[in-house]
Amino acid sequence: MGLPHTQRLRLTLLRQRYALSLPDWGIY
Repeated sequence: MGLPHTQRLRLTLLRQRYALSLPDWGIY
């Protein structure tokens, strides 16, 4: 039961990290 929640959290963290690393990644 905790697997999907962990995956979601990991995805969110990865997205935040990418957004911070590449602030203008949305342009691409």
